[in-house]
Amino acid sequence: MGKIRGSLIACYAFLFTFLVTNPALAAVTEVDAENFNTKLVDIVTKYFTPLGGTIILLAVIFGGVKMLMSAYSPEKRKDTMGGLGYVLLGAILVGGAMFFAGVFLGVGKSFN
Repeated sequence: MGKIRGSLIACYAFLFTFLVTNPALAAVTEVDAENFNTKLVDIVTKYFTPLGGTIILLAVIFGGVKMLMSAYSPEKRKDTMGGLGYVLLGAILVGGAMFFAGVFLGVGKSFN
């Protein structure tokens, strides 16, 4: 199981790197920093925020179903609660990153 997970992570990392650095996908235009920043924020807001929310929602649903399935096993229930704790921690980190990015972008725009 660990080798398969590691292989999948490596494949996803390679695919992401290929897509990000592929020159055929890059549009060669001159963009100033403010336009790039605006485009980047728009892309993150439009695509990655809903994706992160969906992943967190699915993880909570999966944890809830797993909790129901392990109702009579204290050891499995304990493991499931630990997993839901990690989901909560991930949600806090994602929300905190979005908050701090908004604060820094707001500070940066105030200097213009």
